[in-house]
Amino acid sequence: MRAAVVAVSFILCTVNGWAQSVPSASDPRTVAFISPHISYGSYPNYRYQFQVGNTETTIRSISEPGWYDSKIKQHTVSKVSDPASGSKKAIRHKLQKGMTYRQDSGYQSARASILGAWNGASVFTDGTPYWAAFAVYVSSDFPFNGTGGDMTILSLGHPVSSKNTQSQNVFFLRRDGKVRFLISSNKVLNGGNSTYVGKSYDRSIQKGVWHYFVVQWKYHWDASKGPYTRVWHAVGNGAPVQWVNSTTPNAFRESAGFHPWKFGGYMWDVNSGWGSSTSRTFYTKGFQAFRDQSGSPGLSVNTMLALMRSM
Repeated sequence: MRAAVVAVSFILCTVNGWAQSVPSASDPRTVAFISPHISYGSYPNYRYQFQVGNTETTIRSISEPGWYDSKIKQHTVSKVSDPASGSKKAIRHKLQKGMTYRQDSGYQSARASILGAWNGASVFTDGTPYWAAFAVYVSSDFPFNGTGGDMTILSLGHPVSSKNTQSQNVFFLRRDGKVRFLISSNKVLNGGNSTYVGKSYDRSIQKGVWHYFVVQWKYHWDASKGPYTRVWHAVGNGAPVQWVNSTTPNAFRESAGFHPWKFGGYMWDVNSGWGSSTSRTFYTKGFQAFRDQSGSPGLSVNTMLALMRSM
């Protein structure tokens, strides 16, 4: 897939020698469509933001190839050549000691992320089923030796009015060479962290190869509403393997009833988190999510995986 936003709601691409229809950014089911093949100025107004350094800014205001941090004289989020295939593109996320940090309550955090705006078009809502996908390629500078802090790749947050500060349904890139998916919930209305419930799933990954993740979600804090979380993982050109299959509650009960998302690199405490390596670099193909509704093409594990591999 080499084109930017197109008029039709699907793209016909070739993946591993087979023709496959995949959804495009203009698909009416789209919740998120971040791609290395879309120019920043082509994104919809106010729909996506960069969260970098100590600021948040609309993605349309970013100059190509990405956000430049003057403290480390490097881009922290930028479009680059695919590290595994020079004919394709990727998004590089780079955290490095000494970069511009964000001053949070009692600590400093490092951020190289993209997030959805808090409006109806770009958030996940309780009771609605979704498909989502993303891909990760871990660079050699990421420490898999047990030192330093973990890094968040994807998380669902909370409206400003919430008393909850724990992120929900989080993918972590861990310092022990594993990726962790945390399913969390809170059935108490704006209940705060004391009533938080979480369950984690770990899976080993390797550096220097693309890892593809497909997620099927239906969010709710109430088990009687039928929530579910299903995650598949594929390595390189390999077949997808189901990793998570859960029907436990997976949302925090919020007055707003919606959950904003954040995708990219995030370390919550840089003062104690670097360990033996002072940088963390990984590549992605962006983040794509769709409401699980009828349409063309039909959404499935194979459709979402083909979308990732086409980029």
